[in-house]
Amino acid sequence: MNLGKVGIIFNGGGLAGCSSVGFVKALAAKGIKPDYVQGISVGTLTSAELISTNWNIEKLEKLWLKIQELGPSCIFNKWDISKNVPLFRPSIFSEQNIFDMIIKNIDCRAIVESPIKYDIIANNRNKKKIIAFSSHDAPTKENPDRIKKILQAAIGFYGFLPSVLIDGDWHCDAMGFSLNEAIKARCDTIFILMSDQFGGNQKNYGEMSFLLQFISGFHDLTMRRNEEHIKYARSRGYDIIENNPSGRFDDVNPLHKKFRRKIKHLIDSAVEAVTANSNVEDVFSPHQIVILTPPNPIPTLHLLGFKSANPRISYPGDISLAIEQCSNLPDEFWEKL
Repeated sequence: MNLGKVGIIFNGGGLAGCSSVGFVKALAAKGIKPDYVQGISVGTLTSAELISTNWNIEKLEKLWLKIQELGPSCIFNKWDISKNVPLFRPSIFSEQNIFDMIIKNIDCRAIVESPIKYDIIANNRNKKKIIAFSSHDAPTKENPDRIKKILQAAIGFYGFLPSVLIDGDWHCDAMGFSLNEAIKARCDTIFILMSDQFGGNQKNYGEMSFLLQFISGFHDLTMRRNEEHIKYARSRGYDIIENNPSGRFDDVNPLHKKFRRKIKHLIDSAVEAVTANSNVEDVFSPHQIVILTPPNPIPTLHLLGFKSANPRISYPGDISLAIEQCSNLPDEFWEKL
C-alpha cells in the first residue's frame, strides 16, 4: 500500500467525535501513521492526546470510555444552562469540565517535539479569517503550554463554549477543516475522519430540542462547507475514496491523470509550497483524499449527548459501539487504496 506522505484530519462533531478513535485503530492496524495531523473542534482534543502520547491509541480509547462512564454531563453540564442563560453570559456551557478532563493533562512539550507537523484550525473572529496554529511555529516552540489555550479556542463553539483571546484577537471553533493546509504540507494521501455521513439521514428533526435544532443547523452548514472543499480538491486532481460511498463527489470532473505531475496550482495557497527553482518532478503531485464516515450512525450519539452502557440489556454504550464499528473497515475498502 503506497500512500506516500500521509495526513490525517480529525474533524469535529462534539461527543460524536469519538468515532475517530475507531478510525485511527483501523489505520494503525494497517501500519498507517501520519506525517501531518490537523485538528478541528473536538478533533483537536483527540489528535492532541494522540500526538502527546506518541500515538497511544489505547490510552485515548480509555479516555473516551471514561467519558462514557461518567455521562455527557462530565463535558456539558446541564446546570450550566440554568446559570448562564438567564444572565446572558458569553457562553451556555463552561469550558472548565473539558479543561479538567482533557486539556490540562496534555503534554504540550511532547507535541512540540514530535516530528509530526500538527495544525490546530481556529477562527479568528476579529479578522474574520480561518487560521492554522502550528506546533512547529516559533511562538509555540518557545512556549509549548500555549497549545492549551489554542485548544480551548478551537473548541469554542459559538455561544456554547467561550471564545479565547490569543495574540490580541478572539478565536473560536473553525467549524470545518482546511484542506489547503494539508496540501501545503505536501501530503500525498489525506484521511479525513468524520463523525457523520455525507448525504441524507433518518434523524427526526421534528422532535429535537431547540438546543439540538440550533446546533444541528450549524452542523449542516459545516457539512456543506466541507463537501465543497472536497469537491474543489477533486476538481484539481485528487481521487476521492469513501468507505461509505455517498455519491456526492461523482459529478465532479477531475483533471486527467497525465497532467497531475505538472499541476503547480492545486489550490491557490498551495503554490507557496513549491520553490521557484523546483523541477517538474519535484512538484507535489495530487494523490487521494480518503473520507472515513461512520458505517451505521447511532441516532442517540450526537454533539451534546449519548446513551450510556446498560448491562441489563447488554448494551455497551454509544461511544463503545461507535468505536467498535469504525475500527472495522471492510477488505473491499482497503483494496481501493
